[in-house]
Amino acid sequence: GKIKDKRAVEPLLKALADSRGWDSPEIISALGQLNDPRCIEPLIGYLRTLLETDPGALIEMKPDGTFFISDYRANTDNPALMKELEVTAQKISQTLAQFGSQAVDLLIANLDDDGTVLPLIVMYVLGKIGDRRAIIPIVQKLKIHDWKTLSIACQALENLAAENHDIVVVVNRRRPADEVIAV
Repeated sequence: GKIKDKRAVEPLLKALADSRGWDSPEIISALGQLNDPRCIEPLIGYLRTLLETDPGALIEMKPDGTFFISDYRANTDNPALMKELEVTAQKISQTLAQFGSQAVDLLIANLDDDGTVLPLIVMYVLGKIGDRRAIIPIVQKLKIHDWKTLSIACQALENLAAENHDIVVVVNRRRPADEVIAV
């Protein structure tokens, strides 16, 4: 990754697909350094797989983009594995944000992935990227009356407004759940 040789993309993607361990964050970093759009979809797929790997461990995301394991039922005997899941999910979200606008369409396509925290991570990354194509898809997520979804959607919209100075987002944070008043 450091020498930015595009020939490394395929071997690194294969290594990531074969990896389920401690080396994943390093492979993900190397893929991000290559900045090759061929890496975006496999990174999203790896993240989806990671989130589905252990149904007893629920990876959650805070509005600031940090991850934590909220349920250790399945792996109470292996907290190191849970920390590894947190670190890997965080690294993938940071790497996807590095791809910038070239990742937006694929990220938007994954906003409707139900059953995992993936749409929350996607919204967060879209907000970090700041591409205005993400505004309407994120606003549509405000119809979901789940406090985590609303909170991360509001944060993403605030980030988008900061990047696109002709957009104003009004958020009412005095309500039980964040509520977007206007975009």
